[in-house]
Amino acid sequence: MNDDDSPKRFKRRKVVNTNQNLQNGERKINENGLPREQAMSAGLPARWMYCPKYGQVIENLFFPMKTPLSEGYDDLLETQYRFHPEDVFKIEHPNNLKPKIWISLANTERFYGRKQVTNHDCEYIHLPMQVTNHDCEYIHLPMVGHDEAPTVDDVKRFLRIANGFYNKNEPGLIVLHCTHGFNRTGFLIAAALVELFGYDPEAALLQFASARPHGIYKEDYLR
Repeated sequence: MNDDDSPKRFKRRKVVNTNQNLQNGERKINENGLPREQAMSAGLPARWMYCPKYGQVIENLFFPMKTPLSEGYDDLLETQYRFHPEDVFKIEHPNNLKPKIWISLANTERFYGRKQVTNHDCEYIHLPMQVTNHDCEYIHLPMVGHDEAPTVDDVKRFLRIANGFYNKNEPGLIVLHCTHGFNRTGFLIAAALVELFGYDPEAALLQFASARPHGIYKEDYLR
């Protein structure tokens, strides 16, 4: 890293502690996903339905995707557009790679319940990289999104997780999503490609765009 330990070309942004799109009761821990009535009232995330579900594996390490949604949202979606957490564990990857770390960057927990991930031997981790006997770790790193790129501290937290797993030198994927799987997700994957794999920033952005067309599309993230 640079002398100030900040990722290359990734700017500091102020984080606003918001809880956008929270419905009554969502501040309680969401274990099983919102009930149908509450999910129907909350509605789908804007522009989510036609957004591609996921991209391609990057460097045999990162798997970018949009957020899955719990079954409570199913009545708002035709069958082909539904995308549940359990579907992620059924995706076939090159070299038979499996999810080892699942990271949600969404600034909410209304999209699906924790147990919809942890039921797949994926333990919810309060402190990233703590010792676990499970096959997979689930980490929630909420980031504001919208017009707010991840802060330097956000990027550092993510890089600590990515670097810790990378240095284990064991096969597996870091499955990563925000709401649509492009901007926050792409920003952090690009930062990791720079810091872990030696990419220059432009090449990192192009690599992400190749794996998740058309890549990061918000100008605020690219300045």
